[in-house]
Amino acid sequence: DTPEGWIARLIAEGFFNDVNNGNSTFNELKRRGAKLAKPSAYDWCRRLVRKGFLTEETKGSFRAVPSMKVNSLER
Repeated sequence: DTPEGWIARLIAEGFFNDVNNGNSTFNELKRRGAKLAKPSAYDWCRRLVRKGFLTEETKGSFRAVPSMKVNSLER
């Protein structure tokens, strides 16, 4: 249950198939019970940009990279 894991789950579920900004990401994670600050939602998305799972379309707006396959494990 890390921020990166929460966002990876959103990617796997198609949340980022369309462009979503950091605020939308923060609100969705908060709705699901994640505990993180709004600025860190942007930071974690940018980390996944650097790892190749998301692209930053405009400043603060992100989309999933279609060619990346994401698997999430339930523990």
